[in-house]
Amino acid sequence: MSVGYARTWVLKRFHITAAIALGCSIGVVDVDSYKSNGLDVYPSIFPRFAVGYNADTWSINARLYANILYTTFAKESKTSLATGNGRLTFIKRFNRPRK
Repeated sequence: MSVGYARTWVLKRFHITAAIALGCSIGVVDVDSYKSNGLDVYPSIFPRFAVGYNADTWSINARLYANILYTTFAKESKTSLATGNGRLTFIKRFNRPRK
């Protein structure tokens, strides 16, 4: 389950977007002691960022995504799995005659 917020700023032909989602995951620290310890709740974080420029016949955009998922979150140790993705997109618009 996650909840988040996103904001986009448009400045003439430029746009900037920032977003973050905070969530929780349910799991166990030790499978063998599941019956005595029960389920645990771990935080997860999903930040995102994008920037771009739109012209009349072309556009360029860059996006960065990250996912941070904690597999253990205890006072003694915090283990997380972090992944990321970046994309650069160039778009050329072709004017096709309409029929």
